[in-house]
Parts: sequence; C-alpha cells; structure tokens
Amino acid sequence: AYSLLNGQVPDAPFLFQVEIPDGAFITIDPAGFRKASDDNVICLHYLYDGKPTLRKIEAGNKNPEQLIIAALRMALEHGVSLIAIEDTAYQQTLLFWISKYIKAWNITGINVVPLKPKNRSKESRLRIFCEEVIAGNYYIHPDCMAQWLWQAMKYKLGKDDNKDDILDGAAYGLDVRTEYWHLVVNLNIAGMLSAQNQIPIEDNTPF
Repeated sequence: AYSLLNGQVPDAPFLFQVEIPDGAFITIDPAGFRKASDDNVICLHYLYDGKPTLRKIEAGNKNPEQLIIAALRMALEHGVSLIAIEDTAYQQTLLFWISKYIKAWNITGINVVPLKPKNRSKESRLRIFCEEVIAGNYYIHPDCMAQWLWQAMKYKLGKDDNKDDILDGAAYGLDVRTEYWHLVVNLNIAGMLSAQNQIPIEDNTPF
C-alpha cells in the first residue's frame, strides 16, 4: 500500500456538545522554520475517558512570537495543562517566547515540554498514528477531520516531499501519551489555570 490509511477512520463516540474533557494538551510543530511549503501547526487534543481526540488544528505562516501567542491563547481558552513543542524549535526560539509570555501574563498551571523524535523517522511516526486512529485508540473531531484526512489521503509513502505538517503536529500526541500523560488534566475543571493579566488581542503589527 502506498497510503497511510489502510482502513476506515471511525467517528468519535463522544457527545462533544455536552461532554467536558478530562484533560487538554497542545502539540506544536513549527515546520515553517524549515520548509517554505509547510505551515506552523498548533494542535489541540482533548481527553475523554482516557482516550485522546484531535480537537482543533490551527495552521498558518506565523513567526515564532505569533505562534506562541496563538498557542497560549488556545491553552487558556481550553484549560490546557501541557504544551509540547518539537524539540529543535523548542531549543531555538520558542522556549524564549513561551517563557516570556507565561511570565508577562502571569500564567500558572501549564507545563511546557520538548518532544524528541528519538531516531524514529517521521514516516514511521505518522504510520503509527494513523494505525491508532483506524483502531479507535485516537479520535479525530469532526471539526478537523477534513483537514487531517486531506493530508493523510494525499500522503505518499516513501516520498520526501509530502505536505505533512498537520499529520506531524497531530502525531506528536502519541509522544505526549507515552511520556507526559500524567501531566494532562483539564485546568478549567481543576480550577488551576490563571492568567492575571488580560490576554492581549491579536497584534497584527508587522515586525
């Protein structure tokens, strides 16, 4: 098979309108620093009964500061307890910006961690994530199903020019499940999230 998807993607069995997630976390894949064709991707993941669901995808061409502001805004809105950032970018500039804004906005309760590929190829990570989705171990919310499915269906195994930024950002959820699961809660329920200052509105000034 040349495709990542070898089966039907099941619908998530949760009533999203009424069920409150047990936990929420964000994964960031800042591919825009490397490849011109890729976007920076922020993925929001929810937890229901211990099962993760890809809940929201924000993809776009942002500079590091804009990327972090967007991620922190999303985190505060959804009660996110963990933000996981692809390691090389984490080391480079994103750690600087996220530390700056967590301090400036007096945010407490959010853990920020690096994600390391650990010598696995990107393709093997994407394949495992797709297998988990098809097996019903990781769900895709209807709001982002089209975005995710579009890249998954177009992906050609063995090719190195796939547009896979969304797939990559989503697949990092498995690394969070493996390494940081104990840190994933819903801060809105726990009453642990606080940002003392008003979050600034979108700053559109070019820099």
